[in-house]
Amino acid sequence: MHNISGLPQWHEHVDVVVIGSGLAGLSAAVEAVEHGASVIVIEKMKITGGNSRISDGGVAAPNNFLQKKNGIEDSPERFCNDVMRAGLGLNHANLVKVLADSAADAVAKDLFPILAQIDYPLAVVDEKHRLKGIVVRGALLAALSENVQDNGAS
Repeated sequence: MHNISGLPQWHEHVDVVVIGSGLAGLSAAVEAVEHGASVIVIEKMKITGGNSRISDGGVAAPNNFLQKKNGIEDSPERFCNDVMRAGLGLNHANLVKVLADSAADAVAKDLFPILAQIDYPLAVVDEKHRLKGIVVRGALLAALSENVQDNGAS
């Protein structure tokens, strides 16, 4: 390692280095820790959350249980069409389909229990496949950050 004047030196050894503490980064850190890896999360901002903290934080999940409960009709096909149009057709259609087909189940199985544990309300949905963002974003960042810290990642 070269010593460049004024830059911090790195002396820690870990199995996984996660760059960014947004939803994707913290999710990756949780997965790595749960599989026995030592993990460090590096964030450029002074607080955790990365770009997820400043985004609207919505979660796209077509035909999710809250839409059904509120009488909002949606479908994975409609979601795929909307995403492909928004991405100017440059998206990977097969990956968009995977997301469309699995997002509602992931929300019900993975996201909702996290939000229920920390008592965040999930009352607002819209016709654009989304659980409204600000509540979801804050709840997820709090839950993931706590999980990462509780499981020994730094």
